[in-house]
Amino acid sequence: MNLAQMQSILSDSLKEAAGTFARIGKRHIINLNYVYQIALLRQKLVLSDGENFEYQVSVSKDALKKLRDMYVTGLSIKTAVETGIK
Repeated sequence: MNLAQMQSILSDSLKEAAGTFARIGKRHIINLNYVYQIALLRQKLVLSDGENFEYQVSVSKDALKKLRDMYVTGLSIKTAVETGIK
């Protein structure tokens, strides 16, 4: 099974909750709830629950930049909604 097929299965099975998962680069599908650190210079993504585990994944700079931008954009939208700024 390739990652495109896995993405399809996640979408079909989880419906709205599938947004918790994202494809990062060509090799990884991650749970966004566990993103702990995005280290662009070292090309590492750190996944952690904050207590029991920490896992480092090597990811391309482009993929990490897209992930970082997704978080920044999401935070900007959330902040604007919470404060009433449009």
